[in-house]
Amino acid sequence: MSRRSQLALFCTCALLPSAAAAHAATTTVKLSLPAPGKTSVLLARASGVRSLSVSAPRGVVVTGGARGGRLAIAAALPTAGPRAGGAVSVRLVGPVRPRVSHPLTVRDALLAPPARSAACPSRSVLADLLSRGLRPRAAQRPLGRALGARLCGARLDAATAAAIVKLGLRVPR
Repeated sequence: MSRRSQLALFCTCALLPSAAAAHAATTTVKLSLPAPGKTSVLLARASGVRSLSVSAPRGVVVTGGARGGRLAIAAALPTAGPRAGGAVSVRLVGPVRPRVSHPLTVRDALLAPPARSAACPSRSVLADLLSRGLRPRAAQRPLGRALGARLCGARLDAATAAAIVKLGLRVPR
C-alpha cells in the first residue's frame, strides 16, 4: 500500500462516527415549569434508557433519573431568584430509541400530591430516583427525599421541611 492510500484510509477512518454514537437514538420529554415556590414531577415508565441529559432555564432546580424501567424527573422553581419561563427538556439516550409510556405529571407535588396509588411505586425507589442530581446543586438530595415521601403519602419531618424552606420552596403546614 502506498503512503498516499494509507493516509486516505486513515483520514476516512478518523472521520467515521464512533460505533456508539452511530447507533444511539434519542427521545425528548418535556416538563412544564411550576409556579415560583412550587415543584412539578414527571413520572413514567421508560425502557431502553442508557443516559439522560437536561436543559432547563437558569435558576430551576432539576433532579431525577431513569432506572429499572422507571423515569422520575422533578423541577422546582425557588421563590427568590429570576423568574423563568418555558419548560425543562430531558433528552433520553439509548442504543435503540427509548420509549416513554404512561406519563403522569404532578403539579405542585409538595403541597398537593395525588393519590398514593397513582404516583408511588415504592417510596425508596422513588426517593432514590428523585435524589439524583441532573443540575448540580447541594439541595437536590433533600428535595428528592421530600418529594418521594409526599408522593407516597407520608408527612415531612421538621429537618426536611426546614431544608426545603431554605431552598425557597413552599411546604405543607
